[in-house]
Amino acid sequence: LCELNQDSVILSKGNEFFKEMDIFVMLPWNENEILILTNGQGNYIYNQNTGVSKKISSLGKRFDKLSKLLNESQFYNGIQLRNGNYALASLNNGCIIFNRDGEIIYQFNTDNNFPDNIIINLFESNDGNLWLGYNTGIAYYELATPFTKLGQTYGLEGIVLDVSRFNETLFVSTNVGVFYLDYTEKDFPRFKSINIDGHTVWQIYKFIDPNSKKEILLLCTRFGVWKYISKSKLENLSIQNPYYAKVIYQSKIHPERLYVGYNNGLAYLEYNNGVFTDKGKVTDFTNETESIVEDDKGNLWLGTMLAGVIKINPDLTYSKF
Repeated sequence: LCELNQDSVILSKGNEFFKEMDIFVMLPWNENEILILTNGQGNYIYNQNTGVSKKISSLGKRFDKLSKLLNESQFYNGIQLRNGNYALASLNNGCIIFNRDGEIIYQFNTDNNFPDNIIINLFESNDGNLWLGYNTGIAYYELATPFTKLGQTYGLEGIVLDVSRFNETLFVSTNVGVFYLDYTEKDFPRFKSINIDGHTVWQIYKFIDPNSKKEILLLCTRFGVWKYISKSKLENLSIQNPYYAKVIYQSKIHPERLYVGYNNGLAYLEYNNGVFTDKGKVTDFTNETESIVEDDKGNLWLGTMLAGVIKINPDLTYSKF
């Protein structure tokens, strides 16, 4: 390990530590320290003042995952991004982006649909895009944007109809079912489906238990209302009357009621002691219901497919607008 001092190249303090090592990446870590990455011989933080080098794994437990990934990678290049994060090009693990807290922010390789694992060069453009020169071409990632697109390549199928987070898990409903966001062993996002026989799931709804205030996840589908039990189990709450449901809504005035707007009007389920009971149709209109709102007086306002707006009064009489 050497340094350029005016017009002379001199040995750095502690240079003997790196003797016989192949150093491929050196980047500033802080004012006095340098990140040094080798191929197969360890990855270090080098102190310019003391000449002491310490392994990245020694920085604390939060660096364990990063240290393991770095040790498994064969590096060819690296840059420090404008926001202070680090982007590394590897010959076997794609591009790795991490910060000084040891957090792996992104990894672009074939496991998450990048075309190649061999990255040769990196360049950050003025607009915040990261350009990657890989084995068979070039590509870029819009790192400056706050959005990430998760679509078919991540296991999500169909037209997205609703999104909801429940118990720290993201659920997505589409015209071919319902999916939840999971992560692979390498921490890459991947959607997995919950078996619901390919039914269209129009809405994901969180019903609040009136007594315990616990959330219950419900799915509004073309074959009734389903209760989420686990990632491998659902319960059909309207098996006796498999409503072609388009929308569900928990009453504010009568919180034990779950209204079901379906293709032939409005019905409701009643919740008692942990059990939903189908109470059937609310009133005799037969228009397809697509939205439900309840005002402070207990009136229900329904948006329909073709019949305009319907108001249902507390005495169950109704008016069309």
